[in-house]
Amino acid sequence: MRPQLEPQQRSGMAVFEDPAARMTALKAAGHAQIIELTSAAQGLPTNSLQATGLRAWVQQHKAARPEPEELQRQLDEWTAAHEAEEERRAKERQAAMGGDGWTVVVRSKGRKKSKEDGGVATQSGGVALAAAQASAAATKALPVQDFYRFQQRDKRRSELLDLRDQFQQDKKRITELRAARNFKPIS
Repeated sequence: MRPQLEPQQRSGMAVFEDPAARMTALKAAGHAQIIELTSAAQGLPTNSLQATGLRAWVQQHKAARPEPEELQRQLDEWTAAHEAEEERRAKERQAAMGGDGWTVVVRSKGRKKSKEDGGVATQSGGVALAAAQASAAATKALPVQDFYRFQQRDKRRSELLDLRDQFQQDKKRITELRAARNFKPIS
């Protein structure tokens, strides 16, 4: 059996030079409040104190992250640069295809349209409506048959019964052929 561990207790000592500050601290501790001492209360100039504790962490956090306006500006710049790069790549691809004299054909419904941009001929349209509908119908998913186990079992059972019936019919037919002496076995 493991021995029960007691939580560690820590203590500290605070020395107050001013009796009024001591009384304020005791009253606040009795009400579970937090006291913040300002440099004016301590008799020190305000610029000689630096933030400590939670306030220091909050200031560090804010200093490490840009303001919303700056962040928006950075995002806008990145988006514009990315879109320009994508456009440049698309133009390079078009130029590479058009450099060899190829015509780029794009599938779309409706009448044929041709355009030339930067030495690249692009042709779209001209797909017959019936062909487009047939293509769409071919891609339509077929319903799943015999999904459940009992359906699969019933299907196998009915196939087996059909095979047995066929065997009985074949057996009867062979007996009739033998009786008529028209039976010639295959060897």
